[in-house]
This record gives sequence, structure tokens and C-alpha cells, in this order.
Amino acid sequence: MVGGGLGLMGYAHEHGGQFPFHTNGYGDALLLVNDGWDAALTGPGYDTQVFDRARNTGEDAPESEFGRVYVQGLSETNDPEIAILFDKLPTPGGDHCHLFRRMFAPLGREVWTIGGGMRFIPESRWSAFAKEQIKLLVAAGVAREQAEKYYSERPKK
Repeated sequence: MVGGGLGLMGYAHEHGGQFPFHTNGYGDALLLVNDGWDAALTGPGYDTQVFDRARNTGEDAPESEFGRVYVQGLSETNDPEIAILFDKLPTPGGDHCHLFRRMFAPLGREVWTIGGGMRFIPESRWSAFAKEQIKLLVAAGVAREQAEKYYSERPKK
């Protein structure tokens, strides 16, 4: 998550504060980051083949092939509490919980906020977190339907 978040921040810094955006969806927007942290953008349970295939063939990068949701169309001037990157799939303790600790860690998801912080949201609080994030996105000018779509995505089976 940290590598993905820092990649997004670096992209925004180099593009007048604007985070990546693509009309074909956030999968193609994430292709624009191209800083060597592809695995940090695909998330737990997913691999980087989507990046390789899309870059080599020019085809679209389907959002369904990413284990992280990226909220596109925002800038560094938006509310710093908005999560612009978050896991689709809850994991024990998140990506940064390893070895023995992972066996007892609560399920949850890692998020990266516009303010540049990584957080772990326990799955027991995810619904409330998602509702608050949808409100923040709508206040930032994202259509409610799109904001709700980001938080309704399901991981691959």
C-alpha cells in the first residue's frame, strides 16, 4: 500500500497536483503511474500481469483485475481524509502484518488517503468507513452513483 500511495503522490506532484485519471476507468489510470510499484497497486490476492499485458498490447486494464480500488478524478487539494486507494479484499492485519502476528490479527483493509497516510480499517468498521468516504467523495464533486460503485466492488473469486 505504501508504494502504491507514494506512487500516486509522486504522480500528482509531477502533474500539477492532479492524481491520474483515464476515461476507460481506474485500471488504465493506474497504468499512468508506471514507477515500478505495480505490485503495490494491484493489492493482496492479485498479480501484476494486468500491467504487463496492458503495457505490451495497449489493451485496457480491467478494474476487475486489481485488488485495490483507486478513486480517480481527485487532486491534492481535495479533503486529505479521502481514501484514494484501498483494498477490495480484507486480509488478516493487512499487507504489513506478517508471520505469527497474522494468525491472530483482525480482518481489515488498508487504505491510502490524499493526506498521504496509510491506515488499517478493521472489517467490523468497514461499512461505517465506506459510508463516510462516500459522503466525502460526493462533497468533493464525485457523483454519488460513482462513489457508491467504488465501495461496492467485490474481489475476484
